[in-house]
Amino acid sequence: MKKGYKIQLQFDLPASPDDVFNAFTNSELIQVWSKKEGFVEPRIGGKLSYFDGQISGIVKEYDPGYYLGYTIRETNWADDWEDSMVEYSFTPKKNGSGILILHRDLPNEEALEKWEVTWNGLMIPQVRSLFELTY
Repeated sequence: MKKGYKIQLQFDLPASPDDVFNAFTNSELIQVWSKKEGFVEPRIGGKLSYFDGQISGIVKEYDPGYYLGYTIRETNWADDWEDSMVEYSFTPKKNGSGILILHRDLPNEEALEKWEVTWNGLMIPQVRSLFELTY
């Protein structure tokens, strides 16, 4: 049964929607910003892994430069917890891109709080730094 815990984040980056999409799906770029091994198989039904395999999932939506959706599960989650879902929408803006991330179906408040810190304190700043170096 889905608990309904969710996080919604909206932010801008100084890069094109295609470049931001690639930051979340290209293995080499994932390793640059995360400092860990990671990959996304570029197709619906493809597997994904972030942070040296601590997070895994399946790609559910794949529209380069526009939309990305995948399930995720952490290695330390209980077997009876369902996977959560992450959805990204990428919108072109005058000086880059607008990104909307919805992370839903988190199993409990503890996971919600952990992911709020992970998104706001780790993933988004690290992806942002990737573009501050290149743009």
